[in-house]
Amino acid sequence: MPPESLGVNPTFQRRGVADKLVDKLVERMIDDGARFMMADTDPENTPAVKFFARKGFSNIRKHIFMPMNLSKHEYYGKLIAYEREKAERAVWKRPRRWPTKS
Repeated sequence: MPPESLGVNPTFQRRGVADKLVDKLVERMIDDGARFMMADTDPENTPAVKFFARKGFSNIRKHIFMPMNLSKHEYYGKLIAYEREKAERAVWKRPRRWPTKS
């Protein structure tokens, strides 16, 4: 999955929403100094391919997309356990405050 993903709810498709989103995103990226932008879609998604071509994206390439569910990785579990322990230690170190009358 690319660093940032953008989509339009099917209820709002075919109303110009994607055009406005992409135009604004392009402007924003240029303002932020980006020089390159990539659109990623399934090559079989003909409407999306046509949309991106119309918006100025070119040099269409098919690629292999191989996601990894990081929550299943061994390190992920260790990190979550570490963060949980750290939070629990912080709770015990915090001085107890008694409620004050308002």
